Amino acid sequence: MISEFQLAKASRLVPGKGEDCVFASRLGSDGCFLMGVADGISTANGGDAARWIKKTMDSIAMEIGTELMGAHDLFERFHSLLENATSFHELSDSHSTLSCGIGRWIHSKNSAYIRFEFFGIGDSPIWRIVPSQSAELTFQVSSVYSPPTPSEQGCVYSSVNLGAGRIDGRVHFGSVDIEEG
Repeated sequence: MISEFQLAKASRLVPGKGEDCVFASRLGSDGCFLMGVADGISTANGGDAARWIKKTMDSIAMEIGTELMGAHDLFERFHSLLENATSFHELSDSHSTLSCGIGRWIHSKNSAYIRFEFFGIGDSPIWRIVPSQSAELTFQVSSVYSPPTPSEQGCVYSSVNLGAGRIDGRVHFGSVDIEEG
């Protein structure tokens, strides 16, 4: 049994900005999806880095098809493509954060839920958003992934360095189960 879900992507346009790239793709017909955000760092070529990440993730999604892949495998594939992206190595200041992962439906005896396995590079958070039980609130949010605490305003502790073809800093891996509904 494959449960239905809707996958949407959106970003807020800010005049003078535009470094963010949101991506989302279904992976075959078995209810899996790849989604995330590349947040280009406001440097000379941050937007170029974010757009390259989106294009690369879209190509990985096309490769995967119905093959099941976890967050570590996704990261290794992305990292390999980054190391071999020689066409951008001449760009200095081409950095982006990246938070993304693969979700899949899990069916147990009494329920269905999405298991989202992810990795995070940098300070772009991942939130779990659920409808609120309160009449005063529309939704509630809990943090699934966020930068280290304490964090410094405007300090990115890791990034995708497209110009050098490497990841600068640490990568965080995790997963979260999201109940149906």
